[in-house]
Amino acid sequence: VGHVVDMFGEDRLSDHIFKDRIKLNVINIPTPIMQRTAVNRPLYTGITGIDLLYPIGRGQRQLILGSKKTGKTQIALDTIVNQKDSEMICIYIAIGKTKKEVKQIYKELFQKGAIRNTIILTAFQDDCTPQLLLTPQVGLSIAEYYMMQQKDVLVVIDDLSKHADIYREIN
Repeated sequence: VGHVVDMFGEDRLSDHIFKDRIKLNVINIPTPIMQRTAVNRPLYTGITGIDLLYPIGRGQRQLILGSKKTGKTQIALDTIVNQKDSEMICIYIAIGKTKKEVKQIYKELFQKGAIRNTIILTAFQDDCTPQLLLTPQVGLSIAEYYMMQQKDVLVVIDDLSKHADIYREIN
């Protein structure tokens, strides 16, 4: 938490390898639908227009769609920043971004005090294809680990279209 890491637990900004890593299964059996609890607690994004018009619940999946350069990433980052005073763990998964872009995201979250409860999991655009493909699954496994510890987790995957392009390339 508080670092930019890859799926192997290596800090991608300082090349530091953490000693206290935990092995997690990437592929897990999902909880059957009948055993899941109802979505009944709100997640406030801190963006009034969204919170009033499109209420989001904790445990709910939400997709942000839009054209390029319309602020989708900024909405996600603002939502992470607005969780800084809560106990929520935020996981920002950056797929296919440049190191410069990820550094800017880290810097923004750091300056706004939101990095202390945020993990930035990244696969840079020049990383190998399997790493680019598996990073979202690893991020969701990390989220599931915290969820099993009864913690609320916000996961942002940015950008799934790059992930889909890579998937199409290999198939």
